[in-house]
Amino acid sequence: MTVYISPNPGKEQAADTARRAAQLLLMQGAVVLMRDDLKESCYVEGVQYLPLEECLPRTDVYYSGFIPVNEYDNRLPALKQPPLVRENRLYQADWLLRFYQFKVDEIVNDAYPDLDLEVDPKLGWALRHPEQFPVDINKADYEMLLRVPGIGVKSAKLIVVSRRYSRLGTGQLKKMGVVMKKAQYFITCHELPVRTINEVSPEVVRQILIRKAGRKSTDDRQLILQFKEES
Repeated sequence: MTVYISPNPGKEQAADTARRAAQLLLMQGAVVLMRDDLKESCYVEGVQYLPLEECLPRTDVYYSGFIPVNEYDNRLPALKQPPLVRENRLYQADWLLRFYQFKVDEIVNDAYPDLDLEVDPKLGWALRHPEQFPVDINKADYEMLLRVPGIGVKSAKLIVVSRRYSRLGTGQLKKMGVVMKKAQYFITCHELPVRTINEVSPEVVRQILIRKAGRKSTDDRQLILQFKEES
């Protein structure tokens, strides 16, 4: 089933679209076609009303960026390339709603109607709320651990169980799958030398993480062959 969201639907129409889509979601997944002229908040607000818990266990919502297939129909948007980054950010926002206990207005709202294309939604929330950090890994509750950039659902559960027996440090966190290059700015533990977000600033942390992400443009496991240009 395909869910097509019209321009500027507003919350009520987006919710109505989602409710009607939910009837068919009982049998199959939904594909949300992304329009280039819509704010990400339209999608995120609409999908929140899908009663996924009432559907089949593997029912998902799929986002698809518009891909032009011809050049002769001028009614279609003229895009140089599909908005794959937007598509990825919507998947990440949907994941936060379903598994990380985030609410819609924490991801998108009137002040931030669009998702940040340079950082993921979870990191974006953390950068906007430095007052919530740093989080003490050995004391914070499970819900707060889920909000730390670099800590996933599995890692958060492992942290809660493991710290019952001993204080956790960076070595243990890495073994649990915590992405320390992100998490190190938002947590404290007994051996963490890096300055946290409040000791630096959200802007500096943002720039550091963007540079690190841009530096690794290829997979380390990918074989790259260098060919000499013919003269």
